[in-house]
Amino acid sequence: MKCPYCGAEVPEGDLYCGECGRKIEAAPPATAPAKKGIPAIPVAIGVGVVLCVCVAIVGVIAIPNLIPKTTATAVVVLPTSTPTRGVPTATPTKAATKTPKPTPSPTKPLPPTATPTSTPLPGPLLYEEDFGDPSSGWWTSSEADYEVAYQNGEYVFNIATEDYSVWTWGGKFFTDFVLEVEAGQVSGPDLNSYGVTFRFQDSDNFYRFSISGDGQYAIHRVLDGEWEELVPWTDSPAINAGAQWNLLRVACQGSYMNFYVNNVHLADVTDTTFTGGDVGFYVSTSKGAPNLQVAFDNLQVWRNDAPSVTKFTFEDDFSKELGGWETDLGEGRQAAYVDKQFEISILDPNIIGWSRV
Repeated sequence: MKCPYCGAEVPEGDLYCGECGRKIEAAPPATAPAKKGIPAIPVAIGVGVVLCVCVAIVGVIAIPNLIPKTTATAVVVLPTSTPTRGVPTATPTKAATKTPKPTPSPTKPLPPTATPTSTPLPGPLLYEEDFGDPSSGWWTSSEADYEVAYQNGEYVFNIATEDYSVWTWGGKFFTDFVLEVEAGQVSGPDLNSYGVTFRFQDSDNFYRFSISGDGQYAIHRVLDGEWEELVPWTDSPAINAGAQWNLLRVACQGSYMNFYVNNVHLADVTDTTFTGGDVGFYVSTSKGAPNLQVAFDNLQVWRNDAPSVTKFTFEDDFSKELGGWETDLGEGRQAAYVDKQFEISILDPNIIGWSRV
């Protein structure tokens, strides 16, 4: 059968369209698309009121890319169209706490950053939200598959369904900025992903910075609905795994983007696709791993006043063993790629060794 919203082929038995993510079984005819989950209007209300309410709901929820950037947040729910990862792990039994923790140290010193970046330099505070006021404007909803709500001064996502994603965004617009937010896995399986979206244009065009309950991070770009890994899922000892809190930071300046967890630098990305946009949050469960709760708190966005930078003409992080560096250095010396580093060893006295690319 075909999706009544976008016309894509949908295998028999599937409840969601693999292209647009919409639910099929509750979909109205293609001539009158509507957002799932709209409550029925009592029959007693006149036909004219029903039509007005339906038009308003379709305009705000079913077409979020038409919402002005200053309006309240909307939501996009996507089953399995987002990148998936790993093998399910056991559900943590210890509840998350927000007590201060020492910054985790990597097992070896971090090498200098290869990508040219400026040190993020927070300027004036542009926006902050502590989620203490439920009327502050962030979107809330309660459905069978998920709930998003203000709870105890935090912005909390509860997802009951496996392989399910929920997105929200704040109706703000930023170009060069430094963003920080506390993100905590409160309960549920460690096989998950959650984090921040930024330079958000609409539900098909944005960047996403993700961490997971099993201690990994990744950076994605979504362009016209197509996902691309800018940084693949990577382990990091800086991430507090399981039911714990993490401090996420994203710094953007022009095409340069820097990413941190718990004040530890993780990655840099250079990309010119989106130079500004909205910011928001997302939470996603994986296959076989439902019933996840994640909370966000103390969001702050500053203007990034770091000086501009110039792109290097050459860089190499030595992660590829075929990077072109000479390894045959002659008698008494040797060179090799070892653990994503390039090592030169001198085996005999009074020998000098060098390598070229």
